Amino acid sequence: MMKAGELKIETALANNDVMLNIAPYLDCSDLMNLALTSRRLLEQEEHDYDWSLVEEVSRQMLCKMQTDNERDALPRYTDGESWLSILHELELLRSPLVYDQLVGNRIDYVRGDMACITSTNTDHENADYIEIWTGTPQTAISNHIMRRGKHYAKFTLTGCHRLNYWWPGIMRPINWLSNIPTPEFCFWDSSFYPILREEKTGRWGESNVHCCWLYNFEGHCTWGDWESEYRHSVDWDGMEGSSIDDCEFGMLLDLDAGTLTVYKDGRRLGVMKDGMWPDITLVYAYSQLYF
Repeated sequence: MMKAGELKIETALANNDVMLNIAPYLDCSDLMNLALTSRRLLEQEEHDYDWSLVEEVSRQMLCKMQTDNERDALPRYTDGESWLSILHELELLRSPLVYDQLVGNRIDYVRGDMACITSTNTDHENADYIEIWTGTPQTAISNHIMRRGKHYAKFTLTGCHRLNYWWPGIMRPINWLSNIPTPEFCFWDSSFYPILREEKTGRWGESNVHCCWLYNFEGHCTWGDWESEYRHSVDWDGMEGSSIDDCEFGMLLDLDAGTLTVYKDGRRLGVMKDGMWPDITLVYAYSQLYF
């Protein structure tokens, strides 16, 4: 039996103005947890809008909070897409860029900083070996999905020591924790393409660039079409690589123009790839080979 006090609270929470006053103090998970306290917040009732109260509150919060650039970067794909999910993506857009998930052995965050990763080599002291391959690549993936607009990320490499392979780039977002069956996953490995193709949605559009990365030694642009299971490696104007030196590579993804522009130590090298459209997320892979 519902008590009178509980009824008053539920009635108050079902009031649009009350919810709008509370919502700015909550993040998306808090807003959803609050909504779960009352079915009236999640159910579509007799409103002037075609969604639940919590959806309407999310929509109004977006209207108040978003800048013009943020609104351009977060278009609503379909009429049925949740306003609450877009509000969540706005929170991610405003948050520092981090690697939410790490795959592989000997990869970890540096002192808990999710924007900084490290890879160690257990055979580092075995310099007498002519050639030591230290295992499969380690991969770091960001959960932030870029829909539209311009996005810039910097990859700063330090403590390389001897010979290192590393691949900064972008890929289609995947529900990879549940669908990738092995810690040896790397986004450029064509053996995983059949699994990755299952992630395709209408949001990908017509682009066949499903992953794209910079190969560090010569600076080649390498990209994959998960439909064809073939990797393309191409030269591009301004191509420049880096082997063992500490350096900084920047990538500017322009989803309005569909281009990926590369910078090295603050210098603009050029457009590495075009023909890319949303959805896209950031990815970085790393491995070590000692001579």
